[in-house]
Order: sequence, then C-alpha cells, then structure tokens
Amino acid sequence: MHHNIRGLNDKLSALKIIIEQHNPDIITLNETLKIKPKTKIPNYTITQPQLNTGQGVAIIHKNNINVDILPQITTKKPTDNLHQAILIHTPTDTIQIATIYCPRKNPSIELLKHIMTRQDKTIFTGDFNSKHEDFGHDISDPSGRTLVNITNNHTYTKLNDNEPTYTNDHSGKQDVKDLIFSSPTMFKTFREFWVDEDLGSDHNTIFATFSHKQITHTTPKQQINLYHQADWNKINDNISTAMNTNTINHKSTTHQIDTFIQHLTTTINNNIKDNVKSITINSKSIGLPNNIRQLIQNKRKERTLFKRTRDPKHKTEYNRLNNQIKALIKIEKQNN
Repeated sequence: MHHNIRGLNDKLSALKIIIEQHNPDIITLNETLKIKPKTKIPNYTITQPQLNTGQGVAIIHKNNINVDILPQITTKKPTDNLHQAILIHTPTDTIQIATIYCPRKNPSIELLKHIMTRQDKTIFTGDFNSKHEDFGHDISDPSGRTLVNITNNHTYTKLNDNEPTYTNDHSGKQDVKDLIFSSPTMFKTFREFWVDEDLGSDHNTIFATFSHKQITHTTPKQQINLYHQADWNKINDNISTAMNTNTINHKSTTHQIDTFIQHLTTTINNNIKDNVKSITINSKSIGLPNNIRQLIQNKRKERTLFKRTRDPKHKTEYNRLNNQIKALIKIEKQNN
C-alpha cells in the first residue's frame, strides 16, 4: 500500500482502520510530516530516515517479516527528493522496497538509478508530481519525461492503470501523482493494482499485490489475564500463608533479602497463574466499535461527494462528522 498521507499523526486512526481492512504487508508513506516518537501501529514497525527532514517519508512493515533498513543514498548533485528503502528477507528471496517523494517535481536521476540497480527484485513507490501521457495525463512535462525515460531504460514497469490518485480540494481537478513501479523480476509475480479511498488527505491510497509463498499472513494473538474476575481475597490469603514461612527483619543479610524477594515473586506469579482466568485475543484489532467505524465511512462519503460536486453542505457535514469522530475516539481511548 502507498499513500501521500499529509501528516501521519492526524490520520493515524484512519490508517489503522484501512490496515485492518486490507492487511497489507508493506505500507509506504509520503508527506508524513514529523511523526510523534511514541507512535505505534499494532503488529507493525515504522521505519523512517534518521534525519527525516522536510515533509517526511516512511515505510511500515509487518513485524513477522525479516527486514533490514538500507542506508540513505547520497547523491553528487543536490536534490530535494526524500527517500526510504528496506530489504525484505525470505528463505528464497531478498526484495527491496523503496519510496521517493519529489516535492517540487524533478525526480533525481542519480537517486532513481541507484535504487533501481541496487537490488534485482525491487518495488518502488512515490508521489513524483510528474506529468506524462503514459501516466494518463494530457501533456508531458520535463519531470514526467525524466521519470519515463529512466524507468524504461531499466525496463521497470508502471503498475498503475492511470486511474486518478489525487483530487485538488479547491478546483476538484483530478490527477495521477502517486505511482508504483516494479523491476522485471518482481513484475513476474505482480497480480493486481487498484486505487482505494482517501484517509482525509487529498490523495487516495493505492495498492499493488504480488504473490509470494514465503510471506505468510498470520494473525498475531495475545494472552491477557482477566484480573477483574479474580477472587482477590483468596489470592491474598494464599500469598500471606505462603510468606509466613519465610520472614526477614532489619538483621537479615543481603542473601536472605534476595531469597525472600524471589520467594515472594514466585508465590505471586503462581497464584495469578492458578487463580486468574486468561483468554487469547486477536491483537490485530484496533478496538473501534461499529458505530465509530460507520461514522468514518459516512465522513469519507461526504468528502468524496464534496470533491465531485463542490457543494459546501458536504464539506460542512464532513467537518461535523470529523469532529464527532475525534471526540468519540478520545472517549474510547480513555475507556480502554
């Protein structure tokens, strides 16, 4: 999945929902802006350049995938292009996933060439702000011609079907800005491309699927204890009885104190294990109830209608729903 998210912090809840819906192995993001240090997505790892300057890029991958973060590429000619790349390791393959953001067009030939030649099996994504007839535009600009020429020279395939991926919030004009390219060896395993909904950005999410038998789609599970259902009077009595046989005082040696602490820890853990019920849960769920999910769907519909009609009543309704959803999610988090 690729998305120009226009600020990850504000779109995190919407991103988690679409992740739960589509279960992507890899997510590449442009325009993340500054990501909060403690930002987490269940069962995924967020990677970004050490110096994630400007509008920011990131790659998110499932925790069950073996990944190396590739070093940043230094180009001889200065460029404002931002990039991030990782290597996926499976028992049979090593695959490079990279994303590039070109804020003011002008994709770096040097950067693109380095990425495309660094690994035989490569997929790269990005918002290139480039126009070309091959991308579904009416005209070609120098940026688009540069991108088409260098990808053709290295026999990379554009996976997009030229469906618009961007809608201008003011004019409603649609455009193709977000692209996914594949090296020849990866293209052999390519299955499907589609443009999905937006997450509150003026860009849509885009998806490409590849077949790979060595990447399994397991759902991590988590064991939790139901402490609120436990008989705490019984547990306290058990612990007190067990600890009466082992006491310490101000004359106790360090060894005696350490032994007492170990005995206390073991006694507590054993009582929890024997007297507190536990359940296994699907840790993929982000826990939003159906009423909030429905409101999010309604909000997206209003945004889509506003893009198509420019009718201000849809924008007003979108803003109302957006504020309502934020308030409900805040309450939900507090309750959790």
